Amino acid sequence: MKNKFNFFFILTLCALYFLITNNILVFYVGRTFDGCDMPWSPSNLYLQDIDVFKIYFSDLRNAKIHCSNYPAYSILNTFFFLPVGYFDLTIAKKIWLIINLVLLQHIYGIFYSKILINKNTYNLLFLFFLLSKPTITTLSIGQIGILVLWAFTVFFYLPKKKIWNTLAYVITGLKYSFFPIVFYFALFQKHVKKITLMIVLNIFAIIIFAYKFDASLISTLLNPLIVGSQGGGGGGDLMSVLGNHPAFPFNYILIIGVSFFYFYIFFHKTYRNYENDLICACLITITIFRHHIYDAIFLLPFLIYLFKSKNLCKYFCIFIIFYFWFIYQSNFLEQGGIFPVMYTKGFRIFNFLLLNFMLAYFFLDNLKPNETLWGFKLNKVKKFYNRYAIKKRY
Repeated sequence: MKNKFNFFFILTLCALYFLITNNILVFYVGRTFDGCDMPWSPSNLYLQDIDVFKIYFSDLRNAKIHCSNYPAYSILNTFFFLPVGYFDLTIAKKIWLIINLVLLQHIYGIFYSKILINKNTYNLLFLFFLLSKPTITTLSIGQIGILVLWAFTVFFYLPKKKIWNTLAYVITGLKYSFFPIVFYFALFQKHVKKITLMIVLNIFAIIIFAYKFDASLISTLLNPLIVGSQGGGGGGDLMSVLGNHPAFPFNYILIIGVSFFYFYIFFHKTYRNYENDLICACLITITIFRHHIYDAIFLLPFLIYLFKSKNLCKYFCIFIIFYFWFIYQSNFLEQGGIFPVMYTKGFRIFNFLLLNFMLAYFFLDNLKPNETLWGFKLNKVKKFYNRYAIKKRY
């Protein structure tokens, strides 16, 4: 059965390549195969001896930077994507798409070998995932979400694969909004070598970039954060709900504090294993840090988990995931649509509450006995939650 599905899976990936590169799915996601969010421009400009930040903060931004290839990622990201930046945009887009499709194949294989649900059910869920709007959008515009989802999966599921695991940890740090939760895990699990390597690589990247363009180390370090703070709001995360308030850098300090609180209570008060750690990292990341519709791909591990969970509330969580995958960012919610609420503050708050509902479900489903929070006995909430447990039929 696996071999048959693998053949079908590869055909599906090939079909996606054809459909995306020929812009046949524009009617579905509203985006062309334009590489708009692919981190190509910073690397391409670097190879031309041009400082992307000088371009970004000048009137040449729209002329020199492709679409929204803005330098909002870490400096290390610029060096990581130099092989892609070497190619012309047309070729680079196709290379990056192929890499993402290969990564999807590997993600599928890792979950297949680790999950405890029915394999046919898993195959169907992964097919839904491939055809979801976030996945198709990510592939079309060249976002790095699939690369980071692969890195999250390898980091938590394959700790014994030392080289791959270390590479995965480094990749999670290419974009600041993905890195904090994984960093907290590495810190609390005392992965000193990985943390040291990440620090050294970033220091070297900043020094080389600053030296090449005669820039200060501090400005080189902070520029990606400044660019990121000027970006548009996401779909339902805390950063987007707050907007750019308080002002930089206090908004980042606040967000880091809240993210650490979320992580801390999950790390200490719930049962932990590689699956739970991955889900924790994915859910907190997209709930707290600024992310758009395409990053709803990070709900895949939680969806798989729900199919072995034993509480009736899981069906509402499944509905929420399919809402983010197939309803959210529909044409009728866009500006000019029947119900144009997508980018309103109220809609972001609504989505933020939905993400927190899933976090609360996952927290209660894995809560350890006799836990307290600020003196409050969490088992009281657990008892209420257990009222909706699915009862076995004999």
